[in-house]
Amino acid sequence: MKDQIATGVVGGVGYRNMNYGLCRILISTIDAPYLFALQWGGVNDKYWDLTTINYYKRYVQENVFDPVGVTSAFPLTADHALAYPFPIGAARGSDSGDLSTMSGAVGWRFSVDDLLAIMSAFRRLGSIVDPARAQTMLDRRVGLDWWQDTALGRVYAKGGFWSFDDGRSVQQANAFFLPRGMELVIL
Repeated sequence: MKDQIATGVVGGVGYRNMNYGLCRILISTIDAPYLFALQWGGVNDKYWDLTTINYYKRYVQENVFDPVGVTSAFPLTADHALAYPFPIGAARGSDSGDLSTMSGAVGWRFSVDDLLAIMSAFRRLGSIVDPARAQTMLDRRVGLDWWQDTALGRVYAKGGFWSFDDGRSVQQANAFFLPRGMELVIL
């Protein structure tokens, strides 16, 4: 992030997901202001990065995942989706590795069941936020790519795309909050 901010976007507009990474750092420094004091004590960037990653991971686990009953981690486990090469071949899939240094934007590993449980808890169960607040967030399109009114009701959607190995491997997700209290995730 430091390099991206220093360099800026050359040649036009470019999307880098840096706002999510900055949120990771802000969550850590606002919720634990003593971490900010470390910056002035000669602590290097690697230590600062590791400290905010660990604090962010703990904060999100305790405040989002634990109330839902989901255990997540940055490393891959057996029930998590793999990235498939493009163009699609006969390969089983590959692991993009530990992406914790980019956490906030990427890095969390979930099964489809875990992701659906988080979406349901956010929207209807009140274990992450009050359902009325969640609905207000959806109606205001907070974090969403699009919404569409249908005969059954409004559909809200968020897409995600991550590539690595110079674009040879891709991880892509589409999450939908459907009418009548249904969620759908496609990985």
